Amino acid sequence: MPLFKPWQKGYFELVIESIKRECPDHVIVQWDKLFLLIYDNNNKMKKFLLYLILLFSLMLIGCSSVMNSTTQEIEITSTPPNARLIIDGRQFGTTPQVVNIERGKNHTVKLELPGCDTYEIQLTTKLSAWVWFNVLNGFIPGFLIDYINGAMYTLRPSYLDIPLTILPEPKKPVKN
Repeated sequence: MPLFKPWQKGYFELVIESIKRECPDHVIVQWDKLFLLIYDNNNKMKKFLLYLILLFSLMLIGCSSVMNSTTQEIEITSTPPNARLIIDGRQFGTTPQVVNIERGKNHTVKLELPGCDTYEIQLTTKLSAWVWFNVLNGFIPGFLIDYINGAMYTLRPSYLDIPLTILPEPKKPVKN
């Protein structure tokens, strides 16, 4: 079964097909606007509910991994524009730019432009709010997955608008 996210089109239809396939003679499942209607014909609901709970708990494992992903887009602009953008020693082009970097560690962002002071800032990791949704699936499995792949973090700041300081031009010696 392909991995679908609940907000994707066709997700609930896929869940209903799966339920009907597992319990063809026991359960009638219908999708009615906002509710999943389940009718039990043969009192086999316990087996079905366990299957349903398992299905939804597998969906929630690693909530931050599903909702955040392991990378984050950071928009970086500068005044004046076209400053050379260097993140963790790797060049990423010039500003303005949106970069996609991994969430699991701190990053050093450096901007260089001839005639301006070099600017350096640290992007730091903060715990994402999505990590607390792992409580819904027993906390430990989802938390471990989010910790290992770094999805449990959010980078701050998520937007950088950096005013570069223009250096004064050196005075030229006056000839007599």
